[in-house]
Amino acid sequence: MIKNNIKLKLLLLSIFIVLYSLFIYFITQDKNYRISLEYNQKIKDLKIHYALTIDNFLTDAQSVASIVQNDKKVINIFSQAQNASVEQRAVLRKELYDLLLPLYLRIKQKGVHQFHLQFRDNTTFLRMHKPDKFDDDLTDVRYSYKYTNKTKKPILGFEQGRSSHAIRYVYPLFDERNNHIGAGEIALSTNYIQDKLMVVNKIHTHFIVDKHIFDVKTWETKHLTSKYIQSVEHKDYMFSLDRHTNAKELDDIKQFLTPLKKNIDKNMFLKTPFALHTQFNDKIKILAFLPIKNIKDKKVVAYLVSYSHSKYLDNILYDYKRLIIIVFFIMLIIFYFIYRNLKYKENLEFEIKEKTAELKDLNKNLEQKIKDEVEKNRKKDELIAKQSQSAALGEMMDAIAHQWKQPLGVIRLHVQSLSLGLDYGVVANSEDIREINEKVDYQVEHLISTIDEFRRFFRPNQKQIDSNIKTIIDETLLLMKDSLIADNIETEILGDKDIELHCSPNEFKHIFINLINNTTDAFIENDIQDRKIIFELKKENNTVIIKISDNAGGIPEDIIDKIFISNFTTKAEGEGTGIGLYLTKQIVEKLHGTIEVCNDEKYKGTTFSIIVPT
Repeated sequence: MIKNNIKLKLLLLSIFIVLYSLFIYFITQDKNYRISLEYNQKIKDLKIHYALTIDNFLTDAQSVASIVQNDKKVINIFSQAQNASVEQRAVLRKELYDLLLPLYLRIKQKGVHQFHLQFRDNTTFLRMHKPDKFDDDLTDVRYSYKYTNKTKKPILGFEQGRSSHAIRYVYPLFDERNNHIGAGEIALSTNYIQDKLMVVNKIHTHFIVDKHIFDVKTWETKHLTSKYIQSVEHKDYMFSLDRHTNAKELDDIKQFLTPLKKNIDKNMFLKTPFALHTQFNDKIKILAFLPIKNIKDKKVVAYLVSYSHSKYLDNILYDYKRLIIIVFFIMLIIFYFIYRNLKYKENLEFEIKEKTAELKDLNKNLEQKIKDEVEKNRKKDELIAKQSQSAALGEMMDAIAHQWKQPLGVIRLHVQSLSLGLDYGVVANSEDIREINEKVDYQVEHLISTIDEFRRFFRPNQKQIDSNIKTIIDETLLLMKDSLIADNIETEILGDKDIELHCSPNEFKHIFINLINNTTDAFIENDIQDRKIIFELKKENNTVIIKISDNAGGIPEDIIDKIFISNFTTKAEGEGTGIGLYLTKQIVEKLHGTIEVCNDEKYKGTTFSIIVPT
């Protein structure tokens, strides 16, 4: 008995460990997936805010470049300085400085750090921020000047200089005869970008710069040293100081970075965007790293780093820990009662074997049930696919019949006309026959183009492209033109007709065809005389809303909740498959959208609303 009791304990303990381990594995996978989504969102937010800042700077920089190029006085002074003596250049430099000073003071308030004018040979003529520094050759220091003075094209990007690093916009300058005379530069300081992002994001954001790009001669090493210090994130990077950063904040960052050092080193080696998180003072901190490439060879030479608190991540980790503890105790209690029940039963060994046998039978039955259900669902899917193919083929044949009816009638009339003409001698010569033949050929070409058009429509093409919704509706109505005319149905498109959606046009055509066909059946069934279908297009926030309304009398309230169910139909046996609206719902949901239906008092009919995220 004692031996059996020990076996029972070991067995239950093993099962407990296995089940609990599986539970831990699956919820850990789920937790990691949700965390990765939050990481991606933080990286995406950082990219967007950085890109917006750069775009705003580019707009301002291009405006300044245009002002400089179109200012005849500025261009004239700069042009004269090309071949002037040292003394003459000094006079011209002072004159140009005074002329540009109001503009420089305005753009400086927007974060512009440097405002340069360089000759064609990359020699500095005027630095607005340091007017006493000039005549130095930047050919080996600044790739942007070499590029612009060589290609006469502007260039934008991150670049190191003699004493600072910035986002630089370098543009060519031309005299009044369109002769290239040099280049201008407008540089946005990284400190301004940090300040801008701090204001927008309300989170700590800063630049770290690869220390190897500091290996250039500078005039003011002291100034450079006071601006950059050793980065707390990585030993090979320098930290760009700003007014938001103080010693205490750096000490706090160092403390919560310690457990992340290896991961940071590993990810920075890969030179790709990444994010990590850690817990510090009972708060979760997310670190997002956005690599910044230089203007010359597109190598990563800096990172934009953000530190933020995430309540969503707090909830994920809190729920994860709470779930682990709760499930542990629940399983512990369950297994305890199992053990207690089994322990006091007679013939414990016999009953364990019996339970094992029952468990095996249960597993077999469960496995067989699963197989049966899988097979059942497979057959159901095959049936739906066949019904869908049949329905699509029927739609195609019906549409072709409508499109062919008139051309075939015209051909028959021409043939009869030719036959009667020959019988009664009305057809006088070969010209009459040729004219009739050309008319018949025209109708035959129309029949062939109709076949090609419907073949393209029903060809399975799931490629998603940016498509105009109104164009898709127009093409659908064109396909169904003859049937709409035959059934005396008017159509109208209202709302925003310029809305575009990334989708498969053919899938949306199937949606509209299914809804139009159902509406047509309702018109006929309810004997509606004045028949109308209205499409309304609207865009709200990040969703596109397409409403299809009719005046066909509406859907009975007792079945309106069932119309999207597979194989549900109100038609007599053999007249409907019941899959049209079901397939419509499946196509919409594949686009992560929803479809709703209601009876609309305004139109005295039904309104289908398709809501799809952009």
